[in-house]
Amino acid sequence: MFKLCACAGPAGSSLLNSYEIERRGSALRNTNYARGFAESVGNFIPEPGLEAEDASGADLRNVAGAYLEDHARREFNIPGITFGAR
Repeated sequence: MFKLCACAGPAGSSLLNSYEIERRGSALRNTNYARGFAESVGNFIPEPGLEAEDASGADLRNVAGAYLEDHARREFNIPGITFGAR
């Protein structure tokens, strides 16, 4: 078992008040960034024939896969957002 904190008791109300100043800007930035990506993934409109079991369907699936892979990389590979705020 481990100790979460070596505190001398509950924190005062000033600690809670500091969260607004310290974290709100980062939280809003991160939430808006995530919302933008969540909304933009729906912008991809697959071409008719995507499910065809032929070379044309395979090509369309490759295009869709490349788009979605790029989207996911841009969404989740963002050091300034993923690794926190400073």
